[in-house]
Amino acid sequence: MASIMRSLNTEWATVADSPAARRALMRWTSRNPALATAHSVDDFVDTRSRPAWGDQALRVLAVEAPTDEMAARTLLQALLGGLVCLGTRVAPDDPDVVDEAVSMAWNRIRTYPSQRSGPVAANVLLDVRKEVLRARGDGA
Repeated sequence: MASIMRSLNTEWATVADSPAARRALMRWTSRNPALATAHSVDDFVDTRSRPAWGDQALRVLAVEAPTDEMAARTLLQALLGGLVCLGTRVAPDDPDVVDEAVSMAWNRIRTYPSQRSGPVAANVLLDVRKEVLRARGDGA
């Protein structure tokens, strides 16, 4: 696993239990009552057991992310597995590709257009894939 992944997962263990995370959760669920079933920010990270709720939850994070660092960080955490998969498929022999993909994903998350349709996770991963390929001269 890339060192950035270890660092982000270690950091997340602290971030997820912080007062800032609890305040963010209250803010997100009060603005979006459909998300009120969330008990912690970790519910926004692992949404596989509730795909419809998860899509809505990630959309809320994407809308909040340009001005809310906790929303951006939570969305990044939710996408880490996809970013590792993307990196290992696009450039399996490059140990730095996952680091690059995480950096590109952070930038994309912080500038995600709120009006964009479709699933947020897939859109961000597609955008990052295109950017990684473009940066490597492989086109999109």
